[in-house]
Amino acid sequence: MAIMEIQNVTLQTWLDALKAAAHAFIQTTYNSDGVAAASRQSNLPWDNTMGAWVPLVGEAFSLQLGLVSTDDGCQAIARRLLNLSPTAPLTEEDMADAIRETVNIIAGMSKTTIEGDISLSSLGLPLFIAGHIKITKEQAAVSEMINLGDQSCYLVVLKQR
Repeated sequence: MAIMEIQNVTLQTWLDALKAAAHAFIQTTYNSDGVAAASRQSNLPWDNTMGAWVPLVGEAFSLQLGLVSTDDGCQAIARRLLNLSPTAPLTEEDMADAIRETVNIIAGMSKTTIEGDISLSSLGLPLFIAGHIKITKEQAAVSEMINLGDQSCYLVVLKQR
């Protein structure tokens, strides 16, 4: 895919690639078929979300690929990734690290889906953020609620207009 083609890939195409990658992640990491999509959302409904964002930067474009949930959702996703029981102690640092790793894996798989074997962009370091998410008029975003196993979360693609 040429650079001109990659900068014209829609946000929805990136979101669909994230969703496919989340499905593959669940199959391999959780050894289950537990990704279920819900209705598309234009705005995230939670005032107190947390999750991780990975910048994807190309020569002529940049995006943020994210996975967000509630505190309980992030705790459960992290415990599942770390193969811990649902009641096992988990530090905030370990939870944040597990969520960053989850979104990094899913973003990397999405990048490969869109770009194939040719690297037209680079993934940055994942950043864990907790708080209210508000999309401004200077940004465009698409999101979709999915279930990772039995935890609801949102996959999000965000870019500056």
